Amino acid sequence: HQLSKTVVNENLLVLSSLRTPLGMEYQHGLLDLFPSAFTMLDMLKMSDVKLVIHSPTHGQLLQSLGVPSTQLLEIPIRSYDEQKLLCVSPGRSLKLWRTGQDGGGELPTLDYSDRRVYADFWWRLLGYRLVPEISETLAAVAGWEEASGFVRPDTVVFLQRCTERRRLANEQEALAAVSSALVGSKRDFELLTFCPGREDFVEQLRKVRRARLIIGEHGGAMANMLVARNGTGVIELVGSPGAQVGLKGDFPPYKSFWYGGAGAAFSFYRVVLYEARDHGLTARVEDLQETVKQWLGTM
Repeated sequence: HQLSKTVVNENLLVLSSLRTPLGMEYQHGLLDLFPSAFTMLDMLKMSDVKLVIHSPTHGQLLQSLGVPSTQLLEIPIRSYDEQKLLCVSPGRSLKLWRTGQDGGGELPTLDYSDRRVYADFWWRLLGYRLVPEISETLAAVAGWEEASGFVRPDTVVFLQRCTERRRLANEQEALAAVSSALVGSKRDFELLTFCPGREDFVEQLRKVRRARLIIGEHGGAMANMLVARNGTGVIELVGSPGAQVGLKGDFPPYKSFWYGGAGAAFSFYRVVLYEARDHGLTARVEDLQETVKQWLGTM
């Protein structure tokens, strides 16, 4: 197979975790680029090494962490089948970052080109362990003037789907159930709802960082929880086995960020199922309301 070759006269850093399904640059940038790059911030700020990225979105995300644009090299990947051979000029170095284990040994992995959903996702365990540090760094770089902890009233963020793909038919009913549980607690809450895909990503992250509880359907919007503050709770709406029929992938037993290691970062993390009904995908509203009450009981 003849590969397209790119020769660069720079010292480069390549992250093995950088996988970018087309059209999902934002969410996979947060999940698969943000944490790995975060561990290399000092190198990127204090050396001439450039980090390889694949899209302008990656660049915007990394600059929000304080990585100078001069330390980024974009090598566009425009199709699933596109493959490139990246080389550096003589005298230059190319460093490969990948997740390892104590003692320097490599973790079990599948071939890099293997696209199965469970292929070599070890770095996501690292990612969620860094949630508090990433969140604090982002706030400092953005210059947000914040209190040191959560402020009153406590904010509950409900991330709306706002797309026809896997949209919940009873999303408004689910939102009303959350509101009813909060009102019934007789405490002061702000219930904030928005469509993440329709806002600037920095504004998305700022709102999620305010949240004491994040609720949303599994998908790209929920990747925003990577910048949640320490102590934030998460309720993720996930599809039952019946709701996954016809979808590509292996979901054991449902598709959730929990299986990517998210549970390591959140003291309260629950999933609530939605099911396939005649009128569309439908969340178990009573289960959702009960789960919100469980979270209220932890406060």
